Amino acid sequence: MLLALGRWRPAWPQSPWRVREVEPSQGPRLLAGRQADIVIMPAGPHTPPDDHPRFSVRRLVTEPVDLIVPRGHPLSAREDEVLLSEAKEDLWILGSPWQGSRQEILEQCSKVGFTPSEGHHAQDWTAVSTLVASGLGSRCCREWRPPIPAS
Repeated sequence: MLLALGRWRPAWPQSPWRVREVEPSQGPRLLAGRQADIVIMPAGPHTPPDDHPRFSVRRLVTEPVDLIVPRGHPLSAREDEVLLSEAKEDLWILGSPWQGSRQEILEQCSKVGFTPSEGHHAQDWTAVSTLVASGLGSRCCREWRPPIPAS
């Protein structure tokens, strides 16, 4: 999405728009307070419904999600699609309670019938990937994340 914004900039060089990354829960408040004209956010508990009376809501993209597991994990050798429910017995690395990624993972797991067992809390990708590479848990992430460092 950010690459697309970079391509739009030359078309409107005088436009005063700026990108500001915030937690998803802040997006609707910024719109309501007229502190933002457009909010691009992941679907989740803070996403206004499609029929919201004040906001125009459009689904832009559905991103594939990868399940990141430690080397040697029974699912790590699979070449076909893995169902999230196949990792329901794993220890999970989740974000802290105030972080959007944590809520996304909890929702994804809930949709397939389980609550992940919380092992560790980390948001920073280096910390998450190191915890996974060290065999300390599993994590869902969007496909574009960098690879896990070798252990």
